[in-house]
Amino acid sequence: MSAVSTATGLGKGSLYNFFPGGKDEMLQAVLAHIESWFESRIFLPLERARNPEEAVPHMLKEVTANFHSGAKACLVGQLGRFQ
Repeated sequence: MSAVSTATGLGKGSLYNFFPGGKDEMLQAVLAHIESWFESRIFLPLERARNPEEAVPHMLKEVTANFHSGAKACLVGQLGRFQ
């Protein structure tokens, strides 16, 4: 939890206040957020695309921008280190 606290800037008490279920609840929230992001930014646009030649480059651009943003701490990775 120390690494998560440092990465988020929140004290352990604040983390447990927001997530009384502890690491398991935090991990579920992170996974739900990731699933929602992929659904709205990747899967739905691909499903609705009329032209795959435009949809695939858009998908690659979205994924690249997300993972190279540098603004997100990888909470899944932080929690996974201690399992």
